[in-house]
Amino acid sequence: MSRRSPPVYRRGKYWLAHDERADGTRRTPNLYVWWYDSTTRRERSSSTGTVDEAAAILALDKLYLADNGEAPAFCHACGQSLAQAQTYLLTDAIADYKIEWGDTRVSADTIAGRLAHVVGFLDAEQSLGAEGRFGHATSCAAACSSVFVHAFRAWSRLQPVEWRNGEGEVTVSRTRSPAATEALIAQLIAVLNHAANAEPPRSDKRPIYTPLPARQVQRQRRTRIGVEELAKMFTYAAEPDRQRGSLHAFLVASVCTIARPGAVVDISVAPDREQWWPGAPTIDLNPQGRTQNKSIARFYPCCRCSTAGCTPNTRRTWRSSPPSVQVAAGW
Repeated sequence: MSRRSPPVYRRGKYWLAHDERADGTRRTPNLYVWWYDSTTRRERSSSTGTVDEAAAILALDKLYLADNGEAPAFCHACGQSLAQAQTYLLTDAIADYKIEWGDTRVSADTIAGRLAHVVGFLDAEQSLGAEGRFGHATSCAAACSSVFVHAFRAWSRLQPVEWRNGEGEVTVSRTRSPAATEALIAQLIAVLNHAANAEPPRSDKRPIYTPLPARQVQRQRRTRIGVEELAKMFTYAAEPDRQRGSLHAFLVASVCTIARPGAVVDISVAPDREQWWPGAPTIDLNPQGRTQNKSIARFYPCCRCSTAGCTPNTRRTWRSSPPSVQVAAGW
């Protein structure tokens, strides 16, 4: 291949680049994974089938992990792979964790968002140049130290939590809570432990820190919503000619099941999830196919008003009714 353009990404013996002619023009817009084949003594390539860099990098990482001859470090005497945290990059550990575990979980989006925040910290440190203590070259050994986690906590505390619309514009922003930062640290610990638990192990170190306990980072509840406040919330959510149906459904499900907000948002009446069916007295917060977590209370009783709009016919009738009837029906 032509060496006119530098690789987009490199890991081990593999690198990501376009297939270019001698004059520098591209034979195809898709990115290719390249490597040197010592058997045939020539460069080989495999198309990723995409022009998206993130997807192409993922394809290269999968090829790297499938190659038993690749590892972060090798023994100079016998050639066996070594578990060496000093040579295993944190960015590589994050990529491997997502491929082998994170992307296969129901909470894949949450895991990806948390790890993206960790990578954002590395990007911020990299942009500082000589003043930054960490960066893209940060190894798992450095990430396992207390110095790293203290620096990450200090940086994360100053980063707001943002919500973006379909166009990528920030629509809502709020201060990041200490509890949210500790959730990120817990996810980072999972990545570092995954590297040490791999077969064969890729890292010989584990983090020496743990997330701060909830009692230290969560604010003590000082107020509770009463009946009058709940009535105002329901009136606001059920106001005619306003697109607040999701908010109203959330309030109804929260009051009727007394489940935590995250579990309420995850409730679905889709048949394949088997969380609820017409006439069932309870709602299963654990969808079909999801492994049971440490939570004990997974079945919540549901009264008639909480399931009144769960069937397609009921929802269709409610939507076609005038606003006065919709409010009177509760949905």
